[in-house]
Amino acid sequence: MLKILSIFLPGIFVAVGVFGLLSRLYKKLRCTERVEAEVVDIVVRYDTDGVPAKNPVFCYYFNGIDYRRKSNFSAPLLRFELGEHVDLRIDSKKPERFYCPRETKHLVLLFMIFLGIGIFLLWIFHQTNI
Repeated sequence: MLKILSIFLPGIFVAVGVFGLLSRLYKKLRCTERVEAEVVDIVVRYDTDGVPAKNPVFCYYFNGIDYRRKSNFSAPLLRFELGEHVDLRIDSKKPERFYCPRETKHLVLLFMIFLGIGIFLLWIFHQTNI
């Protein structure tokens, strides 16, 4: 049982890290069109501990159409202000698909931490010969 756990637990961390990094890379490759967006709203939601998560809502114009899209990412150190202008990258074939380079830095760091924890756990379990 412990042998399975020693592979499964680090595997989850590694998988989340790799999947997250690959999804960011995919978005970066697909979303190449630069647009200027304005933060038109901040959606606040609370987790079970009552800690607020603030997700910006971006409004941008592309090919004669206004798009209004909410980011699914929130980080305490990443703050957006109402009315702030932000560079986004969008997929010209699906303009509702976007990524924000400012968020990407934080997400890559988060996924690298997951990957590092997974590799560290694999090393620990290997050293103890579980």
